[in-house]
Amino acid sequence: MNLKEIILNDRLIAMKARDNETNLILSTLIGELDRLDKNPSYDLIIRTIKKIIEENTMHNINPFETELLSKYLPKMLSDVELIEIINKQITDNSYSTIKDMGKIMKFLSENHSGQYNGQTASNIIKSVLIK
Repeated sequence: MNLKEIILNDRLIAMKARDNETNLILSTLIGELDRLDKNPSYDLIIRTIKKIIEENTMHNINPFETELLSKYLPKMLSDVELIEIINKQITDNSYSTIKDMGKIMKFLSENHSGQYNGQTASNIIKSVLIK
C-alpha cells in the first residue's frame, strides 16, 4: 500500500468514525495531491505535506492539522545516523574526492528520501571528503 492509499484509507476511517476534522484535513490533502498529480510520487506527497505543515507553523494555524499530517512524514535521521550512512557509503565505494559527492547525494536521495536535510548532508560529505 503506497502513501496515498494509506491517506485515503485513513480518511475513510475518519468518515466512518464521523471525525469531521480529520476527514476535512485529509480530504484537503488528497485534493491538493490530485490537483498536482493523479498518481503522485512518494516524494511529491512528502513535499506537499511538508509545505502544508510549514505554512501552518509559519502562520500558527491549527496545530492538530500539523500533528495529524506529521504522522505521514518519514522519521528524520539524526546527524549521527546521517554521518554513519555517509561514512559507510564512502568506505564501501572507496570515494575519496569531492567529485564523488553527487554519487553519495544520489544514494541518499534514492534510499533515504525525505529523511535528511540536504544542506546538512552536503556539509557532512564535504567535511569528510575535503581534508
